[in-house]
Amino acid sequence: MRGRGRSIIKGALFFLYFCLGHTLIFGVFLFSTPFMIGSTDLSYDVEEMMSPSEEKTYAQLLEDRSFSLQSRIALMDEAQETLYVSTFTASDGLTKEIVFGAMLEAAERGVEVRFVMDGLARFETISDYGYLDALATHENIEIRYYEPFNPLLPHTIQNRLHDKMFIIDEHYATSGGRNIADRYFLGEASQVRATYDRDILIFGEEEHSTVQEMKAYYEELFYDSFSKEYRIRREDSRDVFEEAMRNAYRQYHEEHDLASVLIEIKNTAIEVDRASFIRGPLERGKKYPVVLETIAELASHYDEWFIQSPYIIFSDPMMKFLPDHEDKTITFLTNNLAESPNAWARGAYLLFREELAEVGTLYEFQSKNSIHAKSMIFGDDISVVGALNVDPRSAFLSTENMVVIYSEEFRDELYGAMNEFALRSLEVSPDGEYIDNPDVDALEMRWQRHISLRLRSVVARFFAYMF
Repeated sequence: MRGRGRSIIKGALFFLYFCLGHTLIFGVFLFSTPFMIGSTDLSYDVEEMMSPSEEKTYAQLLEDRSFSLQSRIALMDEAQETLYVSTFTASDGLTKEIVFGAMLEAAERGVEVRFVMDGLARFETISDYGYLDALATHENIEIRYYEPFNPLLPHTIQNRLHDKMFIIDEHYATSGGRNIADRYFLGEASQVRATYDRDILIFGEEEHSTVQEMKAYYEELFYDSFSKEYRIRREDSRDVFEEAMRNAYRQYHEEHDLASVLIEIKNTAIEVDRASFIRGPLERGKKYPVVLETIAELASHYDEWFIQSPYIIFSDPMMKFLPDHEDKTITFLTNNLAESPNAWARGAYLLFREELAEVGTLYEFQSKNSIHAKSMIFGDDISVVGALNVDPRSAFLSTENMVVIYSEEFRDELYGAMNEFALRSLEVSPDGEYIDNPDVDALEMRWQRHISLRLRSVVARFFAYMF
């Protein structure tokens, strides 16, 4: 009994240590002031972003789920020297097998392949590490986890990788919100709820400056001290997983004319005036919100804003970096409360929902599927697409990047894509009720969900900085 008592005491002490090291340390964010935010040398010239570049640049909006995957595989097949991939999650399923198969095929051609994913989110999405083991044993493939979970260092838990990028040589690069999972890429027939997302593909000359900037950021992220080399667990089952990846990749090639996809990309991509890449600093704790500050400065030059994000949460520290919104015409587009995922973020959103409806026009997408894209439009010539959610976690805690496009034609295409979801949404009035629309039916919220969200919103009042 004594031994059992000591074990209970040790367990209780460790739990207390974990809570003190994690929750309470980050609790100081509740009372944050600018001088408590980390510093950085990173900065961006907004005036330059709003001016034409002499470099020829093309931007392709990857809106369709199936075409987005086809584009990735077709471009990965084009890699000659380097193929870099980053993701927050890589969920079990056909998409993972196809993408990993393309990485393996590239490595077989002699391409240097790098793959990094978040070291905590992997627990949520990977059930069989045999795929990673099979990839990691290849001499041309290197895999890393960004900030792996360490129970002895609870203060590191909030340092998460949220970038989703594919970079092929120094010629093509994508940024957006899609993780590697079936729900982001496969058609409606896939036995999962769809997650509607958006990526942007940038390319130009063989060594395009924007792609080079994205590649330089990836290399900094990949070789940072927070990124740890993947340790192979088993090598004896390598052949089984290699075969699964190769078969998925080859079957995908048989079912899709990827050569025509490349032609379509080159024929439909828009030549834009400028593409600018922005990213945040790499550090633990509360990062300086470089991406948020840059976007806010851009917004200040325009009177019309259209903002889409799966969650919209404005904490007090975020407000210090936002521009004056008086006399601005603002449209917000986000998920509904009844069916959207991430209940904790939904609970935090409740705290700001009615205020958002007062500040601008707030739309909530009415579908059992969810929207996950992070995009913004300012005026008639600025578009922003990437990984950053409009919430404190993206602003201050996670690694994030966005691509800013200066182009009226691209802005119009992005507006059309975002407006398609707005047309399937309902406007929220300042009292929190939906405004009737005969063309759109409101989803009914189960009473259990309603109670759960209300309870979570109470908790979120104290921990909104984590959502």
